[in-house]
Amino acid sequence: MHAGGGLLTSDAVYFHSVAQQLAEQINLSGWGAWSLYPAHGATGNVAILGALYAIFGPDPALIIPVNAAIHATGGVLVYLVTREISPESRIGVLAGACAAILFVVFPSALNWYGQLHKDGYAIAGFLLVLLAWLRSVSRPLVLSEWVRLLLLQLIGLILMVAVRPYSVKLMLMAHLGLGVIAFTIILFRRQLMQRIRMIGLIASSGLLMVVVALLPTLTGGSEAAHSLSPTLTGGSEAAHSLSGELYENWGHEQDWRWQRSHWLPERVDRYFEIVAKTRAGLIENGLKEKAKSIIDGEVQPKSVEEVLAYLPRALQIGLFAPFPDMWFAELSVTRLVSVGEMLIFYFCFAGVFFLLRYNRGPAVLVLFYFAFVFLLINGFTTANLGTLYRIRYAYLFVILAMGVLGWFLWLQRHGLLHRAMLWLQPGSVNESVPNEAVASGKQQSRRGAIGSSMMVMVLTFLAFLGFFVRDVLMANTFGIGGQLDDFFVALMLPMFLVAVISIPLGTAFTPVYLEIKERGLPQMVTAIVFKVSWRVSLGLLVICIFLAVAVPGLLPNLGLQSAVSDSQHFRLLLYFSLPILFFSGLVVLGNAILNAHGRVVLTSSAQLVVPLVAVLALLVGGAEYGPLAVMVGMVVGQLVNLFIIHVSLKGIDVSLFNRSDAINRETFVSLWMQYLPLAVSALFVSLAAPVATLLSMSLPEGGVSAFNLGSKVVLFMTGLVGAAITSVMLPYFSALMAKSQLVSARRELSFFMLASTFISVPISTGLFVWAEPIIRLMFERGGFNSDATLLVTRVMQYSVVQLPFFVCNSLLLKFATATRHVLAICATAVIGLFVNVLLSLLLMKHMGVAGIALGSSFAIVVSTMLLIMVLLRHGHIIWTDAVIMALSWLLFLTLLISVHFQSFPSIGVTLTTYAVLVAGYLRSLWDDRRTSPRLGV
Repeated sequence: MHAGGGLLTSDAVYFHSVAQQLAEQINLSGWGAWSLYPAHGATGNVAILGALYAIFGPDPALIIPVNAAIHATGGVLVYLVTREISPESRIGVLAGACAAILFVVFPSALNWYGQLHKDGYAIAGFLLVLLAWLRSVSRPLVLSEWVRLLLLQLIGLILMVAVRPYSVKLMLMAHLGLGVIAFTIILFRRQLMQRIRMIGLIASSGLLMVVVALLPTLTGGSEAAHSLSPTLTGGSEAAHSLSGELYENWGHEQDWRWQRSHWLPERVDRYFEIVAKTRAGLIENGLKEKAKSIIDGEVQPKSVEEVLAYLPRALQIGLFAPFPDMWFAELSVTRLVSVGEMLIFYFCFAGVFFLLRYNRGPAVLVLFYFAFVFLLINGFTTANLGTLYRIRYAYLFVILAMGVLGWFLWLQRHGLLHRAMLWLQPGSVNESVPNEAVASGKQQSRRGAIGSSMMVMVLTFLAFLGFFVRDVLMANTFGIGGQLDDFFVALMLPMFLVAVISIPLGTAFTPVYLEIKERGLPQMVTAIVFKVSWRVSLGLLVICIFLAVAVPGLLPNLGLQSAVSDSQHFRLLLYFSLPILFFSGLVVLGNAILNAHGRVVLTSSAQLVVPLVAVLALLVGGAEYGPLAVMVGMVVGQLVNLFIIHVSLKGIDVSLFNRSDAINRETFVSLWMQYLPLAVSALFVSLAAPVATLLSMSLPEGGVSAFNLGSKVVLFMTGLVGAAITSVMLPYFSALMAKSQLVSARRELSFFMLASTFISVPISTGLFVWAEPIIRLMFERGGFNSDATLLVTRVMQYSVVQLPFFVCNSLLLKFATATRHVLAICATAVIGLFVNVLLSLLLMKHMGVAGIALGSSFAIVVSTMLLIMVLLRHGHIIWTDAVIMALSWLLFLTLLISVHFQSFPSIGVTLTTYAVLVAGYLRSLWDDRRTSPRLGV
């Protein structure tokens, strides 16, 4: 994170050293030692960096939030500039947003906001001045507006002169040219006051630029300003900053000699000479530095005539270089980035012609003037394409924004924009605005859902605790040996099939059941419950018989033979575990019905019977019958659980066994069409854990144990959340859909998704930070030493990354199930497993078992993003909520990276930004609730 680490390049190395020296002077002599131009070639960006170093210590990461904020401000200004030249507000908003997004996300911008550079300040300053000029020519100028425009220009000019003093001189020259043009035009206008105001604006703006141009001299930075001013472009700031060489006297020791043109005044000829010398000197400097991207290096004009003759080519280079024939000359990541960006620019540039066709107003012409003047100057003076690519960014994006606006205007004129907007918008929803009583009921339902979710999580925790006690008692009774291995291997396959076959049944059945129930058809309810229960029972019976016959013979093929100590004992345990699988269909079906009726606490409480009976069976018969007693106890517990469910269903006039034929075949077919993709999805999700275990087995000894131990806490958390969401949120969403309240369902999805994200992020961060103490407390004893603690800690930390994404993923899955987007669920599960395997294989080569954990977490990230895209496409999620979630996730990942590298300033900035985001969202909720009380949000 400093020059010695190799992450700072070119000028940034020098800026870092100057900032360190400035910070030392401030700490020794006080803040009076601070200067806007602290050293030769070092300007305002270094002064800000030095101040940060003096406060927080020399950490280059301190400037990244500042640079990022300034770069984002540039994106906002691009948006405002585009809106200012748009003839229609809606088109301006769309085109401005598109251009601003491209401005912010183009990877080449990382060259300055990811380094200690000044470009972001200069770009923002230029765009501020440009915005002021556009507003001056596009709207009437009253006195207050005139003052605001001058203030806007002042801020922009200060930003420019603070980092590139010479740029204000260029702006002044461009301003004078524009002033002459504007003055000529307004002479033909009849409005006398408008003429006076425009002349006043031009004169005051020019005076303002002159004053700001003198700022370096007034602040003691004249030397820095002078050292940079002859370049006019800053194209070789590295050379100027590091060595202080001036091109003012360049050429006396070279073959290059300027030929004076006597037909021009000497002062004007002198300006041309400085420009030509700058180009020749920068070419010579680039050749010395062995720059690989010099273009037209042999062209070094020596007279005014030669300069003028080269200007068209200079404009071509400023606009379109690197040209297509140069794109693949020397392949590199940087070159490929520039190729991609230039392709986008070429496409957008075609829209400029549409803009000129549909809108040739004064604001558009002013924009053209400024962009082309600066692109012409930069294209002439800077022959190094690497440098040109960076310093022309603002001017090139002005052209790009104009092109984007032109394309939008073309789409609108041909009716294509309206069609595209209709295609992107969700279908119409016939849901009347609820009255206050209904809104109040929805608020109570939301509170009930939250309360029920908390109760389910508590009860699920108790169930997990019960199974944990069972495992601890079994380990103490039977030891870590063959008997215990036989028990877990025998239980593994039935429980896997429960997750793949039975649990998706409850997920698919809930929306269908609630839809039929909402229609008020009790006979059809009885019929579909009976049809599903006996068919599922029959199917599970066939599977159990097949497993009983086939599994003992398939053990070698499954790779489990070595894990079984006693084949006869294992076969007996397997036979007694199969009833758990057989009864799971009825249990899941009954739980789904009770959850649909709001009995989620009852179903969660009934599940506590299984570990309780298993523990009692162990205490009573464990010494005599071994693990078989525990397996029998689990079967008995499952039967007791089923009995409780059956009795509870009788209380709501539903039975799993009452025969009825009054069923709509289409409904039954629809159920199975929903179930099959969910089963496939469950299969691929369930395969993730075995695949990770198999990959861990390919690593050195201890990899499997480290992965399983490190994943324990995360699995526990995801189990709690998953149980709550499945038991509560699926019926909640399904009930809203059954009542045709799609708008309310979408609103509830947004609330719960954002709320769960804001809650899960700090919890996940806490687990990440305290991972090592947790692992040490849980496991470090005996043979589990400090090295094992570090390894398992890394696994836990990389597994924790997935938690906020998992919570949202679970909510999205249940909403997608309620809205019948099951094919999307299946596709995301398949893609998620593929990404999991691919990333795990790649990362484990460099990170070991921790790479497998990180690959699994990123697979959840990808699956979540895919689900969001699907629901965005169908209008179930609005873009605002998606952006807020994306920002939350980015801040979460940034915070984890900052914690990992122990960058405390970065941690502080990230936490502050996250707090602002949460506060903004809470404020929006409060405003919505206050302004729209009838909606109950």
